[in-house]
Amino acid sequence: MTELLFHPTTERQINLVIARCPHAVLLSGNEGSGKLATALYITSSMLGVSRLDNYPFFLHIDLDLANKTQISADQIRDI
Repeated sequence: MTELLFHPTTERQINLVIARCPHAVLLSGNEGSGKLATALYITSSMLGVSRLDNYPFFLHIDLDLANKTQISADQIRDI
């Protein structure tokens, strides 16, 4: 995965998350702020892989375009 450019404080915080390997991470911010890129970076770093698109235990679920506030129950059921 391409390295991302983070503010030094943010980079330290992200590295702590990667080192601690929590069961969940919540990222919040405005649209276009890099949440998805950051989440993919954290995930690939934790798993020790460079690409997640072929990783068998990773699934990215997009929000339903008609309802952008939450992931639908049907999306989870389809897994």
